[in-house]
Amino acid sequence: MIKRLLLHSSIYSVSTVLSRGISFLLLPLYTRVLTPAEFGALDLIYLLGLIIGYVASFEIMQGVARYYAESTDHEKKDILSTALWFNLMAYTIVLIIFISQGHYFCILIFDDLSWLNTYYLAIVSIYFNGFFLFFQNSFRYQLRAKLSGVISIIYTAVTAVVAVTVIYTLDYSINAIYLGYITGSLVCIALSIGIDRRSFTITFEFSILKKLLSFSVPLIPSSLAVFVSFYIDRIIIKEQLGLQELGIYSIAIRFASIINLAISGLRLALTPLIYAEYKQNDIRGNLSLLSTIFFCIGLSAVAFFTVFSDWILIIFTQKEYYGAAPYIAFVTLNVITSSAYLFYPGLSLEKKTVSISLINIGSGVLNLILNLILIRKFGILGAVTATFISLLLNFLVQLKLGQKYFYVPIRYSRISIFFLSALLLVSLPIMVDNQKVFISPYVKHTIAIVIYIAGIYAIAGAKTIGKLARYNWRDKLFNV
Repeated sequence: MIKRLLLHSSIYSVSTVLSRGISFLLLPLYTRVLTPAEFGALDLIYLLGLIIGYVASFEIMQGVARYYAESTDHEKKDILSTALWFNLMAYTIVLIIFISQGHYFCILIFDDLSWLNTYYLAIVSIYFNGFFLFFQNSFRYQLRAKLSGVISIIYTAVTAVVAVTVIYTLDYSINAIYLGYITGSLVCIALSIGIDRRSFTITFEFSILKKLLSFSVPLIPSSLAVFVSFYIDRIIIKEQLGLQELGIYSIAIRFASIINLAISGLRLALTPLIYAEYKQNDIRGNLSLLSTIFFCIGLSAVAFFTVFSDWILIIFTQKEYYGAAPYIAFVTLNVITSSAYLFYPGLSLEKKTVSISLINIGSGVLNLILNLILIRKFGILGAVTATFISLLLNFLVQLKLGQKYFYVPIRYSRISIFFLSALLLVSLPIMVDNQKVFISPYVKHTIAIVIYIAGIYAIAGAKTIGKLARYNWRDKLFNV
């Protein structure tokens, strides 16, 4: 498993690095042409796209992921074809509703009809992006990592070229970005159909649809609860603090998402491989090792942003966005916490979708309550704190219950040390920014480095670090 996982995750990681790298390089341009309020609007529309994706498709790709690997070649075609036609019908109905009721939804989302043209472009981009993501997921479940990576890079490149061209030639700002999304989705949909047309037929099997939906429909409340756990903070920030503050928070989220360059490839490759190989004897030990590596990478990312967030914003953004600096490390910790459950898949493997839904609903409700209370009192700091608490509890409950069905050998003390070290790190820039403590940047950086080294040592263990230190890397890498 480890060999295939490394191959697939490296492919996904390279494509993600290239895709996100292009987007990241465009960030200085976007922060010049977009106000913080427009960045906030981008986030609101992104959230709308997620909700439509959950509800319109009935999470049918979750069913595809569960049953595709164990099906025959003929059944695989029927599964993908049925899911595709169902997606087409569902997304088209949603498109008609949101376009015909555009004025109502524009007021609901933005409180202002001046955003109407942006809203229409965004809805069309969400529609086509839904099909682009369908084909991306189908490539993943077919374990065609290279093709998935290439299509992803093409999508990002086309989107960027169109957006930049429109910005400079037509003097558009936020609307140019959505024109780029639409063009990128259309190009990649056409390429995916041309490349993968043999994986689909005109088949629409109601028996297969029933099978897929019987697995996926119970996950819809769970997905919506996950949405609340991840994103309700942004909606409440918009309602209580305004689009301007949401834009600042959005910048912190964009930089924190850089950690996904390290873990998204692993995440994309891991789930289909677990479903395909969970009966093999060595998978439990491999997952334990991978979780340790994951926590070490995560602590490294938190430490990096603790030390360098101020300089990163100075280099890549404008002065209006500098207020995001104290929160980037904390948002990074939330990203890591949200993915930690992947290495303990007991509930998913046992098809405990109702249990997963209940856990996610519980953490979502908790996150909603905490955000309503803390954002009003502490602003953005309240948002990141509330989200962390709910995500942490979600992970711990899934870990505890999942271990009963599919035990992965772990040391709970190492997980505790990770979260303790990470919390100490994220508190440093916040305390300095709020003038709770008066220390120089050099002292802050020194404290952060000491916490990081001690945390890594405790998480990985002296034995593991000693083996790595004694390993003959030079001979292995360069064959000398």
